[in-house]
Amino acid sequence: MESNEISLPMPFFFDRRTTPSLQEVVDSLQGFDGIAKRFPKILSALLDAPIKSVTVDVNKIEIGSLYDDLVVKFGFGGQEQMDLFMKEMHEKFMNHKAVPFILFFALLIAGGIIAYNVVAPDEASSSAIINSNNTTIINMISADVGKDADAVREIIERAIPRSDSIKLAKDSYKIFSAFGDSNSLRFKDFDAYKLPKDVVDTLPSSLDFDSVQDLKDFEKVDVQIRAADLDSVKSGWAAKVPAVSEHRIKVKVADGVDVTKVQIGANVKADITVVYKSKESKLVPGYCVIRKIH
Repeated sequence: MESNEISLPMPFFFDRRTTPSLQEVVDSLQGFDGIAKRFPKILSALLDAPIKSVTVDVNKIEIGSLYDDLVVKFGFGGQEQMDLFMKEMHEKFMNHKAVPFILFFALLIAGGIIAYNVVAPDEASSSAIINSNNTTIINMISADVGKDADAVREIIERAIPRSDSIKLAKDSYKIFSAFGDSNSLRFKDFDAYKLPKDVVDTLPSSLDFDSVQDLKDFEKVDVQIRAADLDSVKSGWAAKVPAVSEHRIKVKVADGVDVTKVQIGANVKADITVVYKSKESKLVPGYCVIRKIH
């Protein structure tokens, strides 16, 4: 059956004061394309209208401030599916024009949260600003689609499996890297929300993404603390985690974890996320992030 498409203009821009580099322009386009590829599964669940695919076309790029004039095309399996989606488009998109735009910001910030919680929990300065903006975005989607905020959050989280989370973080950081000296990132003719500079400033600025390949969560596993700086959770931590490796691995501690129960040489039960890196064509545990100590 021949595919049908609906086109939605989604031009966005950074209000930069300096001219972006070629790499920043490329990063902004690649980041948007990567994030948009997650639209079908989430919008299908939010609007009960099965979307088969999404593609992003570039109409034009303007440099000075950085303006990317993009068109997102949603593909459907046939006329019946397209008619159903058109009905939802009229009721949800055309009346408010919030869902696809806000969903982009939701996924963008989700990638930042992954980086904050997993890739560099010891480098972020504060999560309050991120959490506040994330809550605002979720509530806006909730109001537009008529689902409660918890249901919206669950739909988005289900669409980001662990196997995809590092890729989303990398896509988000391509967008952040193009932020430059902007005060905000926004969509043209959409004023309901803009990503402010303080959100980007809160996120870790320099991350070693290239070697990070996969994540795996472990719940209530034995963590044998071999080195720790109880005055700082940013450095000096190491442990043996038998469920992960026979070798000692570096430890990072997530924001808000109570480390008062930790004693060097002692064993604790903890929920952890192991970050795997590529080494000689194999995945090896690079470090673990302690999310909770029981």
